[in-house]
Amino acid sequence: MKLSYDEKYYNDIYYCIQQKEFQLKRMIENQTIYMFFSEFELDPNIPVRNNCRYYNVALTIYNKSKDMYTNMDNHISTGKDPIRDFIIARKMFDALEAKIIEHSVAHKQDSVITIHWEDNRRRDAYYKVLSRKGYKYSKMPWGTKVIMKKFKWKDYEDIEFE
Repeated sequence: MKLSYDEKYYNDIYYCIQQKEFQLKRMIENQTIYMFFSEFELDPNIPVRNNCRYYNVALTIYNKSKDMYTNMDNHISTGKDPIRDFIIARKMFDALEAKIIEHSVAHKQDSVITIHWEDNRRRDAYYKVLSRKGYKYSKMPWGTKVIMKKFKWKDYEDIEFE
């Protein structure tokens, strides 16, 4: 199995230990695109049949650093050039996904990546792109609908990462 990602993005990924998340930022024409995959734990009261690491994806676009935190509180922004931003975000997503897979193989533990959405228009756009990569609609154990994909570490253990 071969992973497709841009090494330029992959090599710039930062792991924040305190927040348990993989982060990646890109500056493009006075605008910053910030994406992170944040690890979260399921409620211990919910019965889960697998031993997985769960990651939630977040993306924000901002013009000034002070705007970053306001945009993360459900402020919807598409940026100045949505097509260019989409292409960059897709490359960032692929690199972060590869990093999650590498992390899973290193820890010999499966991973699940989940994507939530703000509105139906974004849900449809996310699904159209991610369904080609094997993502499917699913429900979390507490009932929230998400787009998700499970990665079994054994499927990727023979891949060499940079």
